[in-house]
Amino acid sequence: VKGWVIQTHKGPILNSASVSLYEDKLQTTHLPEMVFGESFVSIQNAQTGVKLHFNALDALKAWKQEALPPVQVPAAAKWKFRRFLYTCTLLLIHARKCF
Repeated sequence: VKGWVIQTHKGPILNSASVSLYEDKLQTTHLPEMVFGESFVSIQNAQTGVKLHFNALDALKAWKQEALPPVQVPAAAKWKFRRFLYTCTLLLIHARKCF
């Protein structure tokens, strides 16, 4: 785009093992509910070769250095609600079997 090369990658939400690795690297247990750890945006100037690379781990490192409050992405609320509904459904099914 007008002398810039833009690359993106949309990865999945980190699994529990990857979350543990992030927690170890960041020395924290306060990560967002959902971390898209393999996702990135990279912008490079074709003429100069100057490159900017944005990814979750580096963003979380900066968040930790600044001692900012915990982060929650908007999609996390929907995900939590769906997980809650699923858990409630399982409990209801189990309760019906008991009676």
